[in-house]
Amino acid sequence: MRDIVYPILSLLLSFNLVQSLPIVNTKYGPIAGFQENGVNAFLGVPYAQPPIGNLRWNNPVEKNKWVNTYNATQFQPGCPQKGCKDTNPSFVCPDKVINKIETIYTANFIIIPVECFCSITGALGFLLTKDTPNQKGATGNYGILDQQFALKWVAENIKNFGGDPNKVTLFGQSAGAQSTIIHLMNAESSLYFQKAIIESAPISIPFKDRTEELFLGEMITLELKCQPNDMECLRSKTADEVAIAQKTVRVYPSSLKLLEFFEPLGPFVDGMVVPFQPLEAARRGHIQKKPFIIGSLTEETRIFIFEAWNRTIGPTLYTEALLATFGRNIVDILGMYPPNNPEDEREDLQIASTDFIFTCPTRNLTRSVKTETSIDAWVYIFDHFFSFDGWGKFTECNYHVCHGSDIPYVFQSFRYSSNFTTTPEENIMSDNMINYFANFAKNGDPSVGNSIPVNWPKYDKNTNWQSLRFKTPANELDSVFRDKYCSFWDAIGYIA
Repeated sequence: MRDIVYPILSLLLSFNLVQSLPIVNTKYGPIAGFQENGVNAFLGVPYAQPPIGNLRWNNPVEKNKWVNTYNATQFQPGCPQKGCKDTNPSFVCPDKVINKIETIYTANFIIIPVECFCSITGALGFLLTKDTPNQKGATGNYGILDQQFALKWVAENIKNFGGDPNKVTLFGQSAGAQSTIIHLMNAESSLYFQKAIIESAPISIPFKDRTEELFLGEMITLELKCQPNDMECLRSKTADEVAIAQKTVRVYPSSLKLLEFFEPLGPFVDGMVVPFQPLEAARRGHIQKKPFIIGSLTEETRIFIFEAWNRTIGPTLYTEALLATFGRNIVDILGMYPPNNPEDEREDLQIASTDFIFTCPTRNLTRSVKTETSIDAWVYIFDHFFSFDGWGKFTECNYHVCHGSDIPYVFQSFRYSSNFTTTPEENIMSDNMINYFANFAKNGDPSVGNSIPVNWPKYDKNTNWQSLRFKTPANELDSVFRDKYCSFWDAIGYIA
């Protein structure tokens, strides 16, 4: 979302123990990795041809086979990505790669995170233009097709790493969570994984429709000084030029939807790759029948609200912001979320927006799925802020559960840095989260397998819609979190 994003798209795969061999034969040829601390690692593994020349703004194409052993011992440059501060946009993406494959040996279960598929994003990944009589235009949603191609690669090759292609769990956070939901709606993607974990999906920020995406495509084309729909001209531009055009165009909304400013370039509903809006898919029973874990944090939008308004706002500006977003429902919304902090209403604004964008649509989607299908689902709430100084310049998140606060505990990244010291309670909470997710990946139930302190019931009317609340000093079950507010949004709808 905007420039502050934590997109993670990963896979968790169940494994049997295999020999510690640093060379693995894939469908395309042998690759050599390395072993360190009991981990076999393979870095920068290509899964498709690089998107250059005529392959830019085109569907992914299989990688050519190789004979010599591919050196997978170092990361490869990734494709230019929205919000990536460390990526030099002037390079040409050399390959579409899976950044990391790790085989981690633990008794009879191994987790393999395939961290951050290198899929094209922004204008390079989602440009849409019209066809002409002589030339097919850009059809958009290439970033999603890249991810699908990477999933297919895993299905075809992971057995050679000791994995089970029938026990693949797709795992995404933030933009990655949105992608995970798209793959749950996409029939072809569903062939390549069996379960999903969805973290912090901004479900009520709508994907664009075709008209809105075409408008942005036309604006980018004009900014690049190309004639409308001239793909030859567009493909002649450097990645640097495309990135600059994208940055310029993102300030022009393709509609009057205020929430579009959070995600100006991304997937659009084309009826094929992205068949529906997520809440519509859930209501109509078009979520693939795969078990999933889904959850959100208690203060998801705080970082975005406080960065968008870097000064205090009063009741008038608070009301104007809600009016600009919701229009016709403003009276009811102000009744539910009145301005209570005249000195600074940003806190009230983050409460209302967290409910609308994350908490309540997550509940709505899951309950709709449970009503329309027999899919097993588990819902969590993450409610813990860092005990350490982990936010740097984003000081508004100190002592608050901002978007992304769960990531260090899911991946235990704090254990690999001397800058962060966690409490014993945080370590226990982190271990519990990992055990729940690992149990789900291996056994299809987060409470079956590794030891956990609280049985996590399926999210179901029969269990009083209980969620698991991750917090310290101990996790707890919760069936009423934001209940009144979510029932309110369910009644008026998630349209802004």
